Amino acid sequence: MLDDGIALTTRLVGQTLTVGLPEGVRLCDVPEDQRRPEIEFQFALQPVRVDAMLELLHAHGVVRDRHGFGLRQRLEGLMTGLIDLTYCVDGKWYVLDYKSNRLPTYDDASLQRAMAHSEYDLQALIYTLALHRWLRFRIGTAYDYARDFGGIRYLFCRGLDAARNDSPGIFAQCFAPELVHALDALFGHVATGAVA
Repeated sequence: MLDDGIALTTRLVGQTLTVGLPEGVRLCDVPEDQRRPEIEFQFALQPVRVDAMLELLHAHGVVRDRHGFGLRQRLEGLMTGLIDLTYCVDGKWYVLDYKSNRLPTYDDASLQRAMAHSEYDLQALIYTLALHRWLRFRIGTAYDYARDFGGIRYLFCRGLDAARNDSPGIFAQCFAPELVHALDALFGHVATGAVA
């Protein structure tokens, strides 16, 4: 039983490292200084009205089936999380998250359903905002989301096939700058005149 688990894990890791990503690279080819594993993030949330946040998210197709967060009328406090991996290719930064979901198939439609069903789309947006804020802090006024942010990559490891150029199991998306900037402002960022 343990040997079976080790064999499966080895296969999944191998596929993850060697599958072709949409930007034309494999993770095993991204230089170490262009990868940052397990970035922990924390940022404060000013009091945010739930209805205003959901209106923004729904307008951009995120968590369309969600109509509240319990009985809360507003969200506030500290947003914390851990991003599996961020990496940079050709000057663009990406968020990558590994998923081990068992799905009937790993085609685009199945991945869309899995992203919506588990609200990974909201998770991906929060990760995007966290990296966006980190890049703005690190790069400063030279940073531009539309130019420097490549998007999110969710790798459904059980569906990957590194032998194919069009491997199933890869969900790729880049959120619209308007959504990221609006959510950033809603959560409390005040623009200082520079595009961030």
